[in-house]
Amino acid sequence: LASLREATEHHVLVATGGSYRFRHALLREAIYEDTLPGERLRLHRLTAETLAARPELAGQGANADAELAHHWYAAGELPAALAASVRAAEQAGRMHAHAEAVVHLQRAFELWQRVPGAEEVAGADRMTLLLRASEMAEHAGDDELSLEFAMSARRMVDARAEPLRAAAAESRIGDSLWNAGRADEALTHLAEVLTLVPEHPPSAGRARALASYGRLLMLNGAFRNALGPLEEALELAERLEDHASRASVL
Repeated sequence: LASLREATEHHVLVATGGSYRFRHALLREAIYEDTLPGERLRLHRLTAETLAARPELAGQGANADAELAHHWYAAGELPAALAASVRAAEQAGRMHAHAEAVVHLQRAFELWQRVPGAEEVAGADRMTLLLRASEMAEHAGDDELSLEFAMSARRMVDARAEPLRAAAAESRIGDSLWNAGRADEALTHLAEVLTLVPEHPPSAGRARALASYGRLLMLNGAFRNALGPLEEALELAERLEDHASRASVL
Protein backbone atom coordinates (compact mmCIF):
# COMPACT_ATOMS: atom_id res chain seq x y z
CA LEU A 1 0.00 0.00 0.00
CA ALA A 2 2.85 2.37 0.78
CA SER A 3 4.39 1.68 -2.63
CA LEU A 4 1.06 2.19 -4.37
CA ARG A 5 0.55 5.50 -2.57
CA GLU A 6 4.02 6.67 -3.56
CA ALA A 7 3.49 5.67 -7.21
CA THR A 8 0.12 7.43 -7.25
CA GLU A 9 1.43 10.62 -5.63
CA HIS A 10 4.25 10.78 -8.20
CA HIS A 11 1.72 10.39 -11.06
CA VAL A 12 3.00 7.01 -12.17
CA LEU A 13 -0.31 5.27 -11.37
CA VAL A 14 -3.91 6.45 -11.34
CA ALA A 15 -6.47 4.94 -8.96
CA THR A 16 -9.63 3.90 -10.82
CA GLY A 17 -12.25 2.44 -8.51
CA GLY A 18 -10.80 -0.70 -6.98
CA SER A 19 -7.77 -0.92 -9.28
CA TYR A 20 -4.85 1.06 -10.66
CA ARG A 21 -3.58 1.85 -14.12
CA PHE A 22 -0.48 3.56 -15.46
CA ARG A 23 -1.05 7.23 -16.24
CA HIS A 24 0.88 6.95 -19.53
CA ALA A 25 1.13 3.89 -21.80
CA LEU A 26 4.74 4.74 -22.68
CA LEU A 27 5.71 4.67 -19.02
CA ARG A 28 4.06 1.28 -18.64
CA GLU A 29 5.99 -0.02 -21.64
CA ALA A 30 9.27 1.38 -20.30
CA ILE A 31 8.78 -0.32 -16.92
CA TYR A 32 7.80 -3.58 -18.62
CA GLU A 33 10.88 -3.52 -20.85
CA ASP A 34 13.07 -2.86 -17.79
CA THR A 35 12.07 -6.18 -16.16
CA LEU A 36 14.41 -9.16 -16.45
CA PRO A 37 13.22 -12.08 -18.63
CA GLY A 38 12.75 -14.40 -15.65
CA GLU A 39 10.95 -11.66 -13.75
CA ARG A 40 8.63 -11.12 -16.70
CA LEU A 41 7.77 -14.84 -16.95
CA ARG A 42 6.98 -14.94 -13.24
CA LEU A 43 4.75 -11.85 -13.40
CA HIS A 44 2.83 -13.17 -16.41
CA ARG A 45 2.36 -16.54 -14.71
CA LEU A 46 1.14 -14.88 -11.49
CA THR A 47 -1.26 -12.72 -13.47
CA ALA A 48 -2.61 -15.73 -15.36
CA GLU A 49 -3.02 -17.79 -12.19
CA THR A 50 -4.86 -14.92 -10.51
CA LEU A 51 -7.15 -14.35 -13.52
CA ALA A 52 -7.88 -18.07 -13.75
CA ALA A 53 -9.00 -18.04 -10.11
CA ARG A 54 -10.83 -14.70 -10.35
CA PRO A 55 -11.87 -13.95 -13.97
CA GLU A 56 -13.94 -10.96 -12.81
CA LEU A 57 -10.66 -9.07 -12.33
CA ALA A 58 -10.42 -8.74 -16.12
CA GLY A 59 -13.16 -6.11 -15.83
CA GLN A 60 -16.86 -5.99 -16.54
CA GLY A 61 -17.70 -7.11 -20.07
CA ALA A 62 -14.07 -8.05 -20.79
CA ASN A 63 -12.98 -11.31 -22.42
CA ALA A 64 -11.11 -12.89 -19.50
CA ASP A 65 -9.96 -15.78 -21.69
CA ALA A 66 -8.32 -13.31 -24.07
CA GLU A 67 -6.28 -11.94 -21.17
CA LEU A 68 -5.47 -15.46 -20.01
CA ALA A 69 -4.33 -16.49 -23.50
CA HIS A 70 -1.97 -13.51 -23.63
CA HIS A 71 -0.48 -14.05 -20.16
CA TRP A 72 -0.13 -17.85 -20.44
CA TYR A 73 1.60 -17.38 -23.79
CA ALA A 74 3.95 -14.72 -22.40
CA ALA A 75 4.67 -17.00 -19.43
CA GLY A 76 5.70 -19.82 -21.77
CA GLU A 77 2.80 -22.04 -20.64
CA LEU A 78 1.80 -23.16 -24.12
CA PRO A 79 -0.88 -25.80 -23.38
CA ALA A 80 -2.74 -23.32 -21.16
CA ALA A 81 -2.29 -20.62 -23.82
CA LEU A 82 -3.77 -22.91 -26.50
CA ALA A 83 -6.81 -23.81 -24.42
CA ALA A 84 -7.41 -20.17 -23.47
CA SER A 85 -7.02 -19.02 -27.09
CA VAL A 86 -9.74 -21.40 -28.26
CA ARG A 87 -12.06 -20.32 -25.45
CA ALA A 88 -11.28 -16.66 -26.17
CA ALA A 89 -12.19 -17.15 -29.84
CA GLU A 90 -15.54 -18.69 -28.88
CA GLN A 91 -16.30 -15.84 -26.50
CA ALA A 92 -15.26 -13.22 -29.08
CA GLY A 93 -17.55 -14.90 -31.63
CA ARG A 94 -20.49 -14.73 -29.23
CA MET A 95 -19.76 -11.02 -28.77
CA HIS A 96 -19.64 -10.56 -32.58
CA ALA A 97 -15.98 -9.50 -32.30
CA HIS A 98 -15.17 -11.58 -35.37
CA ALA A 99 -11.77 -10.08 -36.20
CA GLU A 100 -10.67 -10.68 -32.61
CA ALA A 101 -11.86 -14.29 -32.81
CA VAL A 102 -9.68 -14.80 -35.90
CA VAL A 103 -6.62 -13.46 -34.04
CA HIS A 104 -7.18 -15.91 -31.18
CA LEU A 105 -7.60 -18.85 -33.56
CA GLN A 106 -4.46 -17.87 -35.46
CA ARG A 107 -2.55 -18.06 -32.19
CA ALA A 108 -4.09 -21.49 -31.57
CA PHE A 109 -2.87 -22.68 -34.99
CA GLU A 110 0.59 -21.26 -34.26
CA LEU A 111 0.74 -23.27 -31.02
CA TRP A 112 -0.77 -26.48 -32.42
CA GLN A 113 2.46 -28.23 -33.38
CA ARG A 114 4.19 -27.12 -30.19
CA VAL A 115 1.65 -28.59 -27.77
CA PRO A 116 1.53 -32.38 -27.26
CA GLY A 117 -2.03 -33.69 -27.52
CA ALA A 118 -3.18 -30.36 -28.94
CA GLU A 119 -6.60 -31.70 -29.96
CA GLU A 120 -7.41 -32.84 -26.44
CA VAL A 121 -6.07 -29.60 -24.94
CA ALA A 122 -8.08 -27.44 -27.35
CA GLY A 123 -11.26 -29.48 -27.01
CA ALA A 124 -11.64 -29.63 -30.81
CA ASP A 125 -9.71 -30.93 -33.79
CA ARG A 126 -7.76 -28.63 -36.08
CA MET A 127 -10.17 -28.98 -39.01
CA THR A 128 -13.14 -27.89 -36.90
CA LEU A 129 -11.21 -24.82 -35.75
CA LEU A 130 -10.17 -24.01 -39.32
CA LEU A 131 -13.81 -24.04 -40.44
CA ARG A 132 -14.70 -21.84 -37.47
CA ALA A 133 -11.86 -19.46 -38.38
CA SER A 134 -13.11 -19.33 -41.97
CA GLU A 135 -16.58 -18.37 -40.76
CA MET A 136 -15.21 -15.69 -38.41
CA ALA A 137 -12.96 -14.25 -41.13
CA GLU A 138 -15.95 -14.06 -43.48
CA HIS A 139 -17.98 -12.17 -40.87
CA ALA A 140 -14.99 -9.86 -40.35
CA GLY A 141 -14.99 -9.05 -44.08
CA ASP A 142 -11.71 -10.80 -44.96
CA ASP A 143 -12.85 -13.10 -47.78
CA GLU A 144 -9.35 -14.14 -48.88
CA LEU A 145 -8.39 -15.23 -45.36
CA SER A 146 -11.74 -17.00 -45.04
CA LEU A 147 -10.96 -18.93 -48.23
CA GLU A 148 -7.44 -19.73 -47.04
CA PHE A 149 -8.75 -21.29 -43.81
CA ALA A 150 -11.45 -23.24 -45.69
CA MET A 151 -8.96 -24.62 -48.23
CA SER A 152 -6.65 -25.69 -45.39
CA ALA A 153 -9.55 -27.53 -43.77
CA ARG A 154 -10.42 -29.29 -47.04
CA ARG A 155 -6.84 -30.53 -47.49
CA MET A 156 -7.04 -32.24 -44.11
CA VAL A 157 -9.89 -34.62 -44.94
CA ASP A 158 -10.22 -37.63 -47.24
CA ALA A 159 -13.61 -37.34 -48.95
CA ARG A 160 -13.86 -41.11 -49.40
CA ALA A 161 -13.37 -41.75 -45.68
CA GLU A 162 -15.25 -38.73 -44.31
CA PRO A 163 -17.59 -37.38 -46.99
CA LEU A 164 -19.67 -35.24 -44.61
CA ARG A 165 -16.65 -33.43 -43.19
CA ALA A 166 -15.36 -32.91 -46.72
CA ALA A 167 -18.78 -31.51 -47.62
CA ALA A 168 -18.59 -29.04 -44.71
CA ALA A 169 -15.25 -27.77 -46.01
CA GLU A 170 -16.49 -27.56 -49.60
CA SER A 171 -19.50 -25.57 -48.44
CA ARG A 172 -17.25 -23.11 -46.61
CA ILE A 173 -15.06 -22.78 -49.71
CA GLY A 174 -18.14 -22.07 -51.83
CA ASP A 175 -19.36 -19.36 -49.46
CA SER A 176 -15.92 -17.75 -49.33
CA LEU A 177 -15.56 -17.75 -53.11
CA TRP A 178 -19.02 -16.23 -53.55
CA ASN A 179 -18.22 -13.44 -51.10
CA ALA A 180 -14.94 -12.85 -52.94
CA GLY A 181 -16.87 -12.33 -56.20
CA ARG A 182 -15.87 -15.67 -57.77
CA ALA A 183 -19.37 -17.02 -58.48
CA ASP A 184 -18.52 -19.69 -61.08
CA GLU A 185 -15.93 -21.31 -58.81
CA ALA A 186 -18.32 -21.09 -55.87
CA LEU A 187 -20.99 -23.01 -57.81
CA THR A 188 -18.50 -25.75 -58.65
CA HIS A 189 -17.72 -26.30 -54.97
CA LEU A 190 -21.36 -26.20 -53.85
CA ALA A 191 -22.22 -28.72 -56.57
CA GLU A 192 -19.45 -30.92 -55.14
CA VAL A 193 -21.19 -30.75 -51.75
CA LEU A 194 -24.24 -32.44 -53.31
CA THR A 195 -22.10 -35.36 -54.47
CA LEU A 196 -20.71 -35.81 -50.95
CA VAL A 197 -23.92 -35.61 -48.90
CA PRO A 198 -25.96 -38.78 -49.65
CA GLU A 199 -29.63 -38.67 -50.62
CA HIS A 200 -30.43 -41.55 -48.27
CA PRO A 201 -31.16 -41.46 -45.46
CA PRO A 202 -32.85 -38.03 -45.72
CA SER A 203 -30.92 -35.50 -43.67
CA ALA A 204 -30.86 -31.84 -42.68
CA GLY A 205 -27.36 -31.70 -44.18
CA ARG A 206 -28.76 -32.69 -47.59
CA ALA A 207 -31.50 -30.05 -47.27
CA ARG A 208 -28.94 -27.36 -46.43
CA ALA A 209 -26.69 -28.41 -49.30
CA LEU A 210 -29.56 -28.20 -51.80
CA ALA A 211 -30.67 -24.87 -50.37
CA SER A 212 -27.17 -23.38 -50.63
CA TYR A 213 -26.71 -24.57 -54.20
CA GLY A 214 -30.15 -23.38 -55.29
CA ARG A 215 -29.70 -20.01 -53.61
CA LEU A 216 -26.38 -19.40 -55.32
CA LEU A 217 -27.84 -20.36 -58.71
CA MET A 218 -30.63 -17.85 -58.11
CA LEU A 219 -28.21 -15.10 -57.04
CA ASN A 220 -26.17 -15.84 -60.16
CA GLY A 221 -29.22 -15.30 -62.38
CA ALA A 222 -29.87 -18.98 -63.21
CA PHE A 223 -33.47 -18.86 -61.99
CA ARG A 224 -34.85 -21.92 -63.85
CA ASN A 225 -31.92 -24.08 -62.78
CA ALA A 226 -32.33 -22.91 -59.18
CA LEU A 227 -35.96 -24.10 -58.87
CA GLY A 228 -35.22 -27.84 -58.89
CA PRO A 229 -32.71 -27.89 -56.00
CA LEU A 230 -34.79 -25.42 -54.00
CA GLU A 231 -38.03 -27.38 -54.42
CA GLU A 232 -36.26 -30.60 -53.47
CA ALA A 233 -34.73 -28.84 -50.44
CA LEU A 234 -38.15 -27.51 -49.39
CA GLU A 235 -39.77 -30.94 -49.57
CA LEU A 236 -36.95 -32.47 -47.56
CA ALA A 237 -36.93 -29.68 -44.95
CA GLU A 238 -40.69 -30.00 -44.43
CA ARG A 239 -40.46 -33.78 -44.10
CA LEU A 240 -37.69 -33.43 -41.49
CA GLU A 241 -39.35 -30.43 -39.78
CA ASP A 242 -36.08 -28.54 -40.28
CA HIS A 243 -37.52 -25.05 -39.85
CA ALA A 244 -34.26 -23.17 -40.42
CA SER A 245 -33.66 -24.82 -43.79
CA ARG A 246 -37.32 -24.36 -44.75
CA ALA A 247 -37.13 -20.63 -44.00
CA SER A 248 -33.91 -20.33 -45.99
CA VAL A 249 -35.42 -22.10 -49.01
CA LEU A 250 -38.62 -20.04 -48.95
